[in-house]
This record gives sequence, structure tokens and C-alpha cells, in this order.
Amino acid sequence: MLTRLATLPLIAAFKAMEDEEVISARLESIISLALQAVNARNFDPDSIAWAEFSRDFHNDPDGPAFQQFVAARQQVCENVGKPRNLVEFLAVHQDVSSRNPAYELKALSLHTTTVNLKVGFAQVLMIGEATGIPAGVVRRTISAFEFRFIDGKWWCVNNKTLPGMDTSCGPSGN
Repeated sequence: MLTRLATLPLIAAFKAMEDEEVISARLESIISLALQAVNARNFDPDSIAWAEFSRDFHNDPDGPAFQQFVAARQQVCENVGKPRNLVEFLAVHQDVSSRNPAYELKALSLHTTTVNLKVGFAQVLMIGEATGIPAGVVRRTISAFEFRFIDGKWWCVNNKTLPGMDTSCGPSGN
């Protein structure tokens, strides 16, 4: 028979697992809300959709949307770099959305791969689709969103997205 003292580590372990499940669900909902905001063309950094993104949010964009943004800016002689914070990240999406009315993001799956309560780090992976750049084109993407626990709150601080190929014509592209 287990003594009360022997069961305390088990109780703590179950509590930590429960906490991680709650945190995972919350982090995944933050990403879902952000995707909804992009699709609704809500690029206001002060809105609730972006409230849990750090102002120093770093995005490492690649793929057609960012390439189109850079090309458009270079045509008017602007020197363009990758977005350095949340406001610049939202400006890129606003620009891309205005040039591509059919642009939309969709999460096919969200999965929290890491929740480390000791160091305050978590990561959410998303398999998604980006549609509408150009109209009719569907590209699969894989994104990794990093979160940090700072001052009692989980903040989305970084995103890296790997764009895929056009899947609108099937796996072979035909």
C-alpha cells in the first residue's frame, strides 16, 4: 500500500500534466484567433486578437506572400527587410491582403509540441494552408510559433513558416 508521502510525487506529476494540457489548449487558441484576425483583415495591434503577441514579436517570413510584399516595395524604391516587430508583421499582412483579396490562412492542425514550465518556453506547430496568392492557388505551410512565459503571461514571441508548393493542381502540380 502506498503511503501518503509516496503518492505526493504522483499527484504533482498529474497536476503538471493537467497544467500542460490547459496551457497547450490556450496557446493553440491564441494562434487560431490570430488566423481569424488575418482572415477578417484585423491588423490592429491593440485588438484582442493580437493581445498575446509580444510587441517585439519576430517573424521570419518566406514564400510568395513576403516575396510579393518585397517586390511591391522595391518598385517604389523602398528598402525592405523582414518585419522586426508585431506592427511591421501586421503591416506585411495588411499589404498582402489588400493586393490579394482572396488571401486567407487556415490551420489544418495545431499541436503543442513543447511546454516547459521550468524555463517558461512552449512551441506550437501548425500545418496550414495559405490561399489566394495568386487567386486560386493553395499552398500548404508548416509554422512553428514560440511562446515565452514572461511576467506571469504566455507571449507569442516568434514564428517561422516554411511555405509549400501550390497544391491546387494535385500532388504532381498538374
